[in-house]
Amino acid sequence: MFFDFLGVRLDSEKAQGHDMTLNWVFSDLKKPYAVTLRNGVLTYREGMRNPKADVTVTMTKPMLDRINLREVDFKTALAQGGYRGGGRRQQARRTDGG
Repeated sequence: MFFDFLGVRLDSEKAQGHDMTLNWVFSDLKKPYAVTLRNGVLTYREGMRNPKADVTVTMTKPMLDRINLREVDFKTALAQGGYRGGGRRQQARRTDGG
């Protein structure tokens, strides 16, 4: 799954001090994931939401696939209505490279 891949690819030294919680929702699959980055380690729980999440990202699985294939970037996907993000603005910028 996507979050397993992120956890493996994460540079834990660079992630230190960037703790955050996200709710990631695939609108087409009706499946939420509670994602936590803490102490340089990324973990997630399928089928869960964190009521105190810093950021909520909502998109379809095909849109995530397009982003992963570099057919579109987050900024373009947002402009096209391909995903919605909400929460603390500073945290959100860190997650999408803005």
